[in-house]
Amino acid sequence: YAYISDGDMTNSVVASGMRFGMPLALAAMVGIMCERSGVINIGIEGTMLLSGFTGFYVASWSKNIIVGLMISIATGIITSFIHAMMTIRWKMDQIIAGTIINILASGLTSFLYKEGSTIPNSWPIFDLPLLSRIPFIGHAFFTQQGPLQYLGLLLIPAIWIMMYKTRWGLRTRAVGENPGSADTAGISVIKVRMINVMIGGAIVGLVGGFICLELVGS
Repeated sequence: YAYISDGDMTNSVVASGMRFGMPLALAAMVGIMCERSGVINIGIEGTMLLSGFTGFYVASWSKNIIVGLMISIATGIITSFIHAMMTIRWKMDQIIAGTIINILASGLTSFLYKEGSTIPNSWPIFDLPLLSRIPFIGHAFFTQQGPLQYLGLLLIPAIWIMMYKTRWGLRTRAVGENPGSADTAGISVIKVRMINVMIGGAIVGLVGGFICLELVGS
């Protein structure tokens, strides 16, 4: 009986760890995407904060969490575009640019925050058929999780495959490791870096929206 109880407790801890750790794992993957292209993006936290903030209040205003999530993604893209312009186009120090994004996000959200806002509902928590029946792994990873957790299980290996097994990934790594040679080969260094940072912004916006619309709203 003690063994079964310990096993159930372990499953619950792993499941909870996945639910709260997946946003950090996806943010880390975004950091890898940006760094591999030559941009050190420490503004991920601020982008996530702004995205979740705008997504939550739009969902509260519109009474629709899908609209809120779309706004979160759009906010992530816009914020990342600003960061990309500062670091890639205007040649600002990347650490300082990321710090600016984080401070701006912290200041704006603190200033604009209002108590009493609520969202109509949160994302559903559900089991994946068949996969949830796998011993231990099924219960820990595929039982009572939200859409972000299941999406993250697909996104993380997908980003790895794209980074190391595709032409886009090869160009990304070439731009990050030797931009001079990549430029000589006809690869637009600025374009590749801008696209990578903004794709990362969309993912971070998605994560920020889910944090506020799933973890906070649940």
